[in-house]
Amino acid sequence: MKKLLVIGVIILLAGMSVPSGMGQNSEKDTLDAGELAYWRFDEGTGSIAHDDSGNGYDGDIFGATWTTGYNGFALNFNGLDTCVDLDIHSEHLGFGKSDCYIIDVYVKSSASTAGMIYSMSHIENNNLFCDLEMGSNGEFIFSVGTIECILNVTSDMGYNDGEWHHIEANYYGYTIIPTLEIWVDGSLENNITDWQCPFNKDDFDTAKIGRRGADELDYFDGVIDEVRLFYYTWGNHTPEAPVILGDDEIKVNKLYKLKVRAFDADGDDLRYCIDWGDGDIEWTGYHAQDTYVEVTHKYSDLGTPVISAYAQDIVGNIGPMGTKSIIVSKSNYWDMNWLDRFPLLQRLMEGLIR
Repeated sequence: MKKLLVIGVIILLAGMSVPSGMGQNSEKDTLDAGELAYWRFDEGTGSIAHDDSGNGYDGDIFGATWTTGYNGFALNFNGLDTCVDLDIHSEHLGFGKSDCYIIDVYVKSSASTAGMIYSMSHIENNNLFCDLEMGSNGEFIFSVGTIECILNVTSDMGYNDGEWHHIEANYYGYTIIPTLEIWVDGSLENNITDWQCPFNKDDFDTAKIGRRGADELDYFDGVIDEVRLFYYTWGNHTPEAPVILGDDEIKVNKLYKLKVRAFDADGDDLRYCIDWGDGDIEWTGYHAQDTYVEVTHKYSDLGTPVISAYAQDIVGNIGPMGTKSIIVSKSNYWDMNWLDRFPLLQRLMEGLIR
């Protein structure tokens, strides 16, 4: 828990040093931070697991029984058909690729079967999931992603020894390449920093304690206590500077074709502002990020214009500018505008000249 307090202090200090609010041109706009949910499991009776964070994310208990916990009471799960259902709150319990998320929990088990401790997912599990589970050898596994694009970390050893163990599963998405960590009893056991496909907070449709989110599978066999979720968001990332592709030279009054493409860490659609360097400025429509968008222009004067472009995401964040210098040169006689109306004749003349 000391490490959690340190993380909280760091984030609060970071929040004091950057502007807040959506649409600001900053990659670390602290919009919300702190404890998201806290199920103490200290009721000792009844079928409701109350959220003590004050956010009201109470869960429905199905089959799990009350027992002595790490602190006070806890819930015992039988590994067959017991869970705490939090689906009604799933849209609030999730996180996006650029957020930071912590699952903090105490568990005790002596089972030799795999089971989910905490699980969230899309309604079709393979589309998106966030799972903290115990493997069949007692190892703890933290996974985030889709079936095609997944990050996961596993503890170094098994912990199905019938003793209480404290787990912290951390997802840090404040950089373009996220980091996963898994801590057991205060020690970092494993981590990974790698590419992750974009996903959004509201893509999670299910949330369960003691069972897989979307499927009636992988029921946990053991005792779970003190489940806490922490959520930190740094806001929406700004797009990167666009890549600009096109010929280095164009004839005056000829159609010039240009392609622009930018990457957005949040997967937001992008539109582009193109300054052609001759006084003309135009905006494209929105297109999927990381795909080329083609634009065209005609220059009526000779010169060496510098084309500049930047991307704007659907939230309003504007990224840095990319540039490209070109030469607009004089047309030869076979390139005159009147010849554009006779493409066959133009190709014939060009062939004769070559």
